[in-house]
Amino acid sequence: MHILKFGGSSVADGDRMLNVINILKNAEHDKIIVVLSACKGITDKLEKAANYAKNGDIDLSHLFANEISNHHLAIIDTCFSNDILAKQAKSDVKNYIFELKNLLEGIYLLNELTVMVKDSIFSFGELLSSKIFHYLCLDKSLENNWIDARKIIVTDSNFNAAFPLSDKISEAVENILLTQFNEKIAITQGFIGSDLLSRTTTLGRGGSDLTAALLGAALHADEIQIWTDVDGILSADPNIVKNARTINDITYSEVKDLSFWGAKVLHPKTIFPAIDEKIPVKILNSFNATSNGTLILPANNNTQMQIHSIIAKKQCGLMKINITNGNNLLQMVVNEVNHAIESNKLQLLYAAYSNSNLVVLFEFSNKISNYLQNNIVENITYNEEVAVVCITGQNFKNNLMKINADLSNLLSMQSDIKIYQLLYVFSDTSVLLVVDESQADRIVRHLHDTIINF
Repeated sequence: MHILKFGGSSVADGDRMLNVINILKNAEHDKIIVVLSACKGITDKLEKAANYAKNGDIDLSHLFANEISNHHLAIIDTCFSNDILAKQAKSDVKNYIFELKNLLEGIYLLNELTVMVKDSIFSFGELLSSKIFHYLCLDKSLENNWIDARKIIVTDSNFNAAFPLSDKISEAVENILLTQFNEKIAITQGFIGSDLLSRTTTLGRGGSDLTAALLGAALHADEIQIWTDVDGILSADPNIVKNARTINDITYSEVKDLSFWGAKVLHPKTIFPAIDEKIPVKILNSFNATSNGTLILPANNNTQMQIHSIIAKKQCGLMKINITNGNNLLQMVVNEVNHAIESNKLQLLYAAYSNSNLVVLFEFSNKISNYLQNNIVENITYNEEVAVVCITGQNFKNNLMKINADLSNLLSMQSDIKIYQLLYVFSDTSVLLVVDESQADRIVRHLHDTIINF
């Protein structure tokens, strides 16, 4: 059993959907569940239609609904060869648009857009794309079952960011999905589900990836494939490092660290159900199906140190506070730091206390700098406009002497580089360098060219 999730760019239009059908035809898996996102840009249009209805402009709201309808009808007109299937697909599209417009009318008349109604509005993107794709597969002689994800992905009632109920999902998979899964391929929707009262919910950011992971976990799948528009997870930002390469395999912990420090990778929470069940997750490119992509593994048994990726998080602040008067003052300083960061709605990135020194790394803000320097009387060293260079890989903790020697040798070749802080113990899969922001890109390129190994 394989779960294949295709994002919005992979099913953006008729050509992209036909490309996905070719991928499915070439797949050698015994059973496949296809999880589809909405066509690229459709969810944004749904949100605009809902907002215009709430603000009293029903005509503009309907204009967006008509654009959504025309987008999907155009796919049918250009891609279908079987008139009967095309007619069925158009009928379903028109029914969904009729339901959508009724909801928009209700929003307009009540002058209210609740989170529950917003989830119902958002669901049409995935319903439309998956229904058309179901008929298009039949049109191209690819037999399949279409399954409503709202009957399987059971969640709580936290609309817009619903929490999946794993036990209920397992029951629904057993009683509904598997009983309807009569062909090699089943097609369903990402992102959407329903609560215990059968009201439509959505899973929030990365919802389609999470759907794939939830289904994979419930079915004990052999592999989950996330098809996107990139070749996998790269060794660096290609805008900074022109020769960045695709990482062949990587651990969940590395993905988590990369995501935390700002890399545009799969959000780790969306694949946690798969990792928890030790199911491999592969990132593949639907625009380049021959690419091997990146395989995400729960863990790696390799005992040697490996370095896979280097990124930089900019616009950070580093503060070192020398505390000489004991634990009471330490607690007071910690409280002041937390208050300053929380009140400015910024993210605390790192904090550690050793040898009377508190090191705090956070998202940059002049307000924090001014507040802390006015409210903490101890000796403060504050570095503004710093960047955090995050080096990710495997088995760092057992090889600290080696990585220290390697970094020291490499950075000593660049005599003008400013290293404000070296943080070894962030995790076993990452080492952090706090550097001058103006030098961050140069340092990333230098390290990438000298210490990355594949």
